[in-house]
Amino acid sequence: MIEHGTIDVVHMGGSMNTYFLFGDAYLPVTKTPWVSIPQGDIGRTQEELCRFESVQFLCGISNAWTLTQEAHGKDIPVQIEVNADGSRHVTSAVTFASLHDAELFTMTDELRQRLGDEVMEAFIPLHVWLDPNGVVTKVEVNGQVGSDSESLQAQFGFELTGEPDDADKPTDPATLDQSFVTQIPSGQVGAFWTAINEIRDGK
Repeated sequence: MIEHGTIDVVHMGGSMNTYFLFGDAYLPVTKTPWVSIPQGDIGRTQEELCRFESVQFLCGISNAWTLTQEAHGKDIPVQIEVNADGSRHVTSAVTFASLHDAELFTMTDELRQRLGDEVMEAFIPLHVWLDPNGVVTKVEVNGQVGSDSESLQAQFGFELTGEPDDADKPTDPATLDQSFVTQIPSGQVGAFWTAINEIRDGK
């Protein structure tokens, strides 16, 4: 993970633009903290649910578990605890490599080679909580891989904490001082993300 490499997303319903707030690591490309990209309401399309930023971590963890199943099959531990109210707690595992391949984080090729297959294929605990209706309310991946001399901590999660109210809604970035916002024309979006990904990959 690169220092100051956060990327936050805000999309207001009905807007034809989506706003991204980038960490300082991306300033050589973004020029300003905020970037506006032509991307309208996702709900107007037939795109899959994982296009919604609010559930992308959940989708990434789900993809990582699928990749782990494909690679390790019956070697993956799975334990299900059923509570009296019908809610469930599922305990399993994903590999460090699957989290990377599911694009939950990035790393350089040099680092991946240095870590080696033993570290990349190490299992990290996965916990999933479901309510009595079978709705996923919380997912967590939390663990450490590597050796005493060089270790990496992986922690990803998703949680439903309740119904949103007006206080939870972000300020519309369209009302910001536009000197803090870089506008990316539709024809330059691909090149923009290529440059951003090069920074994420340490190139």
